[in-house]
Amino acid sequence: MTTHHRTWTWRAHHDVRGLILDMDGAVLHWFDAVSNLCGDDGSALEQSLADYRARGVPSIMAPVPDDVQRELDVALRLIV
Repeated sequence: MTTHHRTWTWRAHHDVRGLILDMDGAVLHWFDAVSNLCGDDGSALEQSLADYRARGVPSIMAPVPDDVQRELDVALRLIV
């Protein structure tokens, strides 16, 4: 079985943040540090699609760069 993901990374302050969108499971995996992205510790925060649509980007991750937000919005429209 193939799992469909979209991935973004961006520089924030003195670290790298990231997002992995699990398009099959409709879960957003937010990473607040490069160590979370590259390690086995997992994401800093997991957010359901329903929670994202109700509340938006988690405050610990804000702000998300405009280009990432635009691409995320397009990807989320593909999830039924």
